[in-house]
Amino acid sequence: MAVNGFAHRRRLDADWWSDIHLAWRVYGFAEREMGETKVQPWLSLEADVESANDEEKVHGHYRIGPVLELPSANGNRARFRAQWWANDGNPFYEDRSSSLLLGVEVSASLDTDKLYDARENRPTGWLPLVWGQYDLGYGGERSIQRTELTAEFHDSELFDQLLTGILTYESRQEYRPGDYDNISYTVSIGAQARVGLASFFSQGQPLVVGLEYLHRSAHVLAPDADRVPAGETLPHNSINLGPRLRVQTLGWDLPYRDPGIYAAETRWLNRFDWRLTIGHDFHHSRERANPSGQVGLNWDAAASRGCVLYARGLGSIGNETPDWQVETGVRRPRGKLFFRYERYGLESWLARGNAAVGGIGFAL
Repeated sequence: MAVNGFAHRRRLDADWWSDIHLAWRVYGFAEREMGETKVQPWLSLEADVESANDEEKVHGHYRIGPVLELPSANGNRARFRAQWWANDGNPFYEDRSSSLLLGVEVSASLDTDKLYDARENRPTGWLPLVWGQYDLGYGGERSIQRTELTAEFHDSELFDQLLTGILTYESRQEYRPGDYDNISYTVSIGAQARVGLASFFSQGQPLVVGLEYLHRSAHVLAPDADRVPAGETLPHNSINLGPRLRVQTLGWDLPYRDPGIYAAETRWLNRFDWRLTIGHDFHHSRERANPSGQVGLNWDAAASRGCVLYARGLGSIGNETPDWQVETGVRRPRGKLFFRYERYGLESWLARGNAAVGGIGFAL
């Protein structure tokens, strides 16, 4: 719980603010095994209040509802929640409104030392692996924030082959003078398997083959009135690919890669990870022909005292996302310094031009 006053106010009538979180673990279910993973669900009731208060009234933004928590292997957990949200005049949440929201929250303990090996030798079952990254970049005329989360959420067997359900989420926000601020959400969900095609081209590891559905939507942020026709709203971007076939090396989407490359020594690595996709676009807001596909290559060139020099590129056809991207920088297990140049493929009413930024990234 936090309660305090405002150090500075502008067009705000509130005198003080509070942020309160309450949680009550109502019931613990019996421990059970899902594959090789032990799971003990918990049912909780949680409430949150964020307020901006004046002398006459508490203006609160309220969230309350039940939460089902499912801990799993490697310190990961999923929390399924149904919450009633309501705003009683809190000026930071604009209008008075209420709603019922259903959602899932996924979290993980960061363990960079074993994630790469665990992806090959991990326990099977429920939510065995979760990882992600957060990037913050600045250019001469824009800034970008990007958050990515990947969760391998459940294992099952089909004809003696281990299949893993996988969910990937990306949020990308772009801020630029000239009122072309925008935000894009990309979600893919499907199943993947490790197949025994280990070779020189896959670092001696099995390849990962996945089949999934991908959706991307992009929206303008707070446009000036002169950009919006009277009585209308600016259209949003929508891309839907399915089915989408993905083939990649084991370390392509891991922000840490093989922990062995970060040893405190200087050496030539010349290590490659790659990805190929091919998919069918069945609903879109931009006219591009099928098929949709992408090729990506990551080159870990050399290591210097535990810092890895790398270069990375993506190129797409059809309605894959982004259109293209080039990145280079220096990476450590916990983060990286990078320069990125990309075209994200947004329509002209959402964004303009290519994005060139330098910044810092964090492994989550």
